[in-house]
Amino acid sequence: MPFAQSEFERDFADENALEPDSVTRFRGLLTRAADGPGLVVFEMDGARSAEAAAYGAAGRVVLNQSDLLVVVWDGIRESKPGGTEETLRQAIAFHVPLLWIDALAPSHWTLLRSGDDLSGLAANDRYSPAAKPPLNSDGLQMTLAEAVAMVVTAELALPNSDPKDDPSQRDRARRFFQERRPLVNFGCLWKPFRDLIGSSGSGRFRRPELTPPDFVQAICGEWPVVGDPPSKHGQGSLSPAPVASWTNAALRHHYAWADGTADLSADAHRSGFVAGALLAAAAVFFALLPIAAAPYIGKIRSFEVGSIVMELVIVMGLVGLVVGAHNGRWHQRWMEYRLLAELIRHLRFMIPLGGGRPLLRTPAHLKVYGDPSRSWMYWHLRAIARETGISPTSATPSYLQERLDELAAMVGWPFGGQWRFHSDTENRNETTHHRLHRAAVLLFGLTITGTVLHLGLLLASQPIEAWAKQFDGVLVLMSGFLPALGAALASINNQGEFARLAKRSRSMADGFKGFGKEIGALRDPPDPSKGLTLAAVTDVAGRISAMMVDEVMDWRVVVTDLPHSAG
Repeated sequence: MPFAQSEFERDFADENALEPDSVTRFRGLLTRAADGPGLVVFEMDGARSAEAAAYGAAGRVVLNQSDLLVVVWDGIRESKPGGTEETLRQAIAFHVPLLWIDALAPSHWTLLRSGDDLSGLAANDRYSPAAKPPLNSDGLQMTLAEAVAMVVTAELALPNSDPKDDPSQRDRARRFFQERRPLVNFGCLWKPFRDLIGSSGSGRFRRPELTPPDFVQAICGEWPVVGDPPSKHGQGSLSPAPVASWTNAALRHHYAWADGTADLSADAHRSGFVAGALLAAAAVFFALLPIAAAPYIGKIRSFEVGSIVMELVIVMGLVGLVVGAHNGRWHQRWMEYRLLAELIRHLRFMIPLGGGRPLLRTPAHLKVYGDPSRSWMYWHLRAIARETGISPTSATPSYLQERLDELAAMVGWPFGGQWRFHSDTENRNETTHHRLHRAAVLLFGLTITGTVLHLGLLLASQPIEAWAKQFDGVLVLMSGFLPALGAALASINNQGEFARLAKRSRSMADGFKGFGKEIGALRDPPDPSKGLTLAAVTDVAGRISAMMVDEVMDWRVVVTDLPHSAG
């Protein structure tokens, strides 16, 4: 309802009614609907002084909940805000199919899917649907029921895959639903490596977590639900508001699964390229080790065989890593599941405010990477949104303040939340990039030093003492292994995109800082007479969500082109 129910019923009062006892009929319709499933009363905070805007906002809430929008319209173009025509055009912009029934001739109807379908709508003329129903693929006229069934089936179905997709959208969806939380996390190398190299403190090595945590329990502090054990809420956190608890209960398991599987896929990909690069350097080490050890232990056949076997095992392990990464689609699954998780987070923001469709904006020059709005992730998101719906509520000042407080906690600036996460991520990635770069430069410097020393020993005019000749093999090892290790660290640095990630996190932290200030202004407005409105909270929530989804969309393009493993 565009207003609270008591105000909305004024539209059906005798002086405004188009038939007798409109208020009674309105209340009777609500009672009848309440006897069945699916009725949700969402009272908005519209004002009579901005009646058109209030009705336009109510139309957008209806649109947010629709897979097929049924529009009863007289076809007279007025271009006034808040009317049926405005909602109709917004539906076309959101690619929501419309069934338009002529209000003046209800037997006439048509399906609208694009702006071209309204090309005959003149400025001052009445536009009406075709008198005859549209044709189906067999050239037969469809009944209204057939048209609705066709559209609904198409909206509920998985989108068709691009011929270039390998695997198909259906295969990718099936893979996601078949994911299981593994007993052992074989991608456990990444986080200890990250903390060891990127820590701004002591860089203390932490034991790898070999067993992945329960996905839902891991996020209970961030997604609390009334009835959770106190320990799950996180230290010092308060029990959530009823609507927040309702939303979290509906979405938490969906988000947890997408977030947890994305994290495991990311760990597998990153552990793979770290292990691959270091193993490549280790292969060089074992290839040269018998030469370096010969002056000390002599030519021991078993030692040489052991070194060759180790080199062979490492090389085979490298091949296995590349094949496993390719077949496992680790970085593709990471991005698909991460995008799905962010889209579900979008629902968490928007459902208490009446819902909202995320606009997945793909620039024209990046269309080759596919359209995520025609992907299994977006299809699954729409199914989750359809199942959840919106919560019955009234947009009172206290309700809006609760929603704003939730946004403030998520943004976090200047204390925590997403702002702190991205600030910490920027510092860690900046540190990692510089340390890996300096280590690679140092190793190349040591290589040059060892090579010059080796050359000096060979070109010395005086006979070289026997003890000095013992260093000949060690210098050969240095000249081969140290540059290989330096190249491995440089490869990890490039593959990890740490410099780029640091800049991205800095931009995201700045964005959340700006939103934090904006939320502060809404909490303490310059003009206290202008209270908090649903439109203002919805606007800032939508822009926060769009920034987070856009960041993953952009990062998805970068990750898609990464090789499966460091070279």
